Amino acid sequence: MLSPDECDGFLVSYNYFENLDNPVNKAFKDCFHKRFGANYPNITEFAMGTYQGFNLWA
Repeated sequence: MLSPDECDGFLVSYNYFENLDNPVNKAFKDCFHKRFGANYPNITEFAMGTYQGFNLWA
């Protein structure tokens, strides 16, 4: 694991950040957990990609 100083200047581009604190993300997480269970672990990049893929297909 890198320390904060070692990560200084790194940029990360993810499709989704679960920790975003805004009403839209809260509503999404509520719907996601209602559909897939309240005990679902962290909504990761892979989970979000799969979710989006199925929605595009549908």
